[in-house]
Amino acid sequence: MREAPEHAVARAVDSLLAQGFVPGAPALEAELARLAPTWTTRVVEIGDDAATWRRGLVSDVVDVVTLGLAGRFVPRKVEKTWVVVTARPTADGTDVVLAPLAGRWGQADTGGTTAKPWVDAAAGALVQAWRAGGVLLREPTTTPFVGDRDCPAYPRTFRRAQKEVRARRA
Repeated sequence: MREAPEHAVARAVDSLLAQGFVPGAPALEAELARLAPTWTTRVVEIGDDAATWRRGLVSDVVDVVTLGLAGRFVPRKVEKTWVVVTARPTADGTDVVLAPLAGRWGQADTGGTTAKPWVDAAAGALVQAWRAGGVLLREPTTTPFVGDRDCPAYPRTFRRAQKEVRARRA
């Protein structure tokens, strides 16, 4: 993409905030920046820990039956989900990563979280805006797992940052 990493991250965060996400903890962002200094990184989050603990086969079946009977009149709890929004400059432009990490410990989101509709809506609006602005160099790709260990969205790097932040609070 033809946009500076800082601008690409800011636009992505704005798109996620418009979908109901809230800014993540500054301490977590600072730790991710320390662990992956070549990336520009922000974190947003949605959901709560209570919904995360409740997830399982039985609660999924109850949710499906409840939502099937009541439609959209019954609000569904969203499990705790962070989205790591990160970008870095490359020889071809800027690489941007939006990586949902779900659950209490930030596991890679394989598409099964309750936050998926909000993440998809934000990503779709963002790609559309980038297309309209002519800054996309190639079509975006999706993957359920970030495999680059140097990326702040790599699940182990994210969990390590969470652990460091918790340790400083204690």
